[in-house]
Amino acid sequence: HCYLLESTEVQEEREMFLEKSEESLKKSLSFEKQIKKDHFVIAWSNYELAELYWLKKDDKQASERLKACKKVSSKVKYSLESRIMFKVHNLQERVKELQNGRS
Repeated sequence: HCYLLESTEVQEEREMFLEKSEESLKKSLSFEKQIKKDHFVIAWSNYELAELYWLKKDDKQASERLKACKKVSSKVKYSLESRIMFKVHNLQERVKELQNGRS
């Protein structure tokens, strides 16, 4: 019975963490037009949001954020671009698995 309480508390903490993370990432994306130099911030924020949505099993939102990340890369070059694109490809595969699991 005590284990069940711990599990519920952990789940609630996880949900709260995901909500706060989502808020923070969306806030960073709200500054997209003001960012003139460090475009990687927008790409990474989109990637992190995609991963967050994947954790929530929201494949549609995850796919949208991955597309947004690719869009940044198609417009401007930035540091760590190849690393982000590698991660995007990997996460796309996991999102596809999530989608196929529901089919």
